[in-house]
Amino acid sequence: MFKTAGVLEILAYLSNYPDGRRKVDIRKDLHLNASTAIKAQQLLANAGLLKGIGYADAMTFTLTEHGKNVANKINEIDDILEKCKENNTRNGNMMVFELRQDSFKSKSQDLSNEKVDDE
Repeated sequence: MFKTAGVLEILAYLSNYPDGRRKVDIRKDLHLNASTAIKAQQLLANAGLLKGIGYADAMTFTLTEHGKNVANKINEIDDILEKCKENNTRNGNMMVFELRQDSFKSKSQDLSNEKVDDE
C-alpha cells in the first residue's frame, strides 16, 4: 500500500489539517495528477485510514483515528531521517559522494582530452 504514489504524502499532509481538506486542494497542494490522487485516496479509505464527507471535488477528506496514528508514525520516521541527514552532513559523510563525483568528472575530462589518432 505505501509503495503506491501519493499514499504517504496524503497521510502526512492531512496530519496538518485536523478539519480535513477538500479532495481538489489535496491534489493541487501535493502536485498529484487526478488518477494518482484518486487511487491513493481509495486505498487509504479502504484501509480505514481516511474518510470522505461530501461528493465530487467538494468532498473533504479527514484522517480516521487509525489514519492519525499511522500519520504520526510517518512523521516520526521523517524526523529521524532528517536527523540522520543532518548528522551525516555535519560529520562529513556527505563529502564521500561529492569526492567520488568530482573524481569521476576529472577522469571523464582526462579521457575527453586524449588525442585520437586518425588512420
